[in-house]
Amino acid sequence: MAVTDHAYLPKTEDITSDWVAYIAAPAFKLIRENLGHDVEAFASIGTGSGIDVLTGIELLGAKRVGFTDLQKSVVTAAAENIKKNLKNADSIELEFGAGRPSTTS
Repeated sequence: MAVTDHAYLPKTEDITSDWVAYIAAPAFKLIRENLGHDVEAFASIGTGSGIDVLTGIELLGAKRVGFTDLQKSVVTAAAENIKKNLKNADSIELEFGAGRPSTTS
């Protein structure tokens, strides 16, 4: 997994400090269990390394995923991480981009 300087780093030394491992993954499992079927689409805002997207694909069964982050380098690294670690990359639709939305007054 590639991680840029601008990405939130996974907390591998203490699982209770890692958002994806301790909060997101258990929540995704409960969502899928309660729904009783796959979730068609999933989006990650502030994806970092892309581990949250991989977790959503695996645990929610999502076939279409979107992800974004503020820095282009972060999104580029996340896209590569996701593509390299997908079992069936051809069956998953990825949509991604970087930057912040423009604001209007």
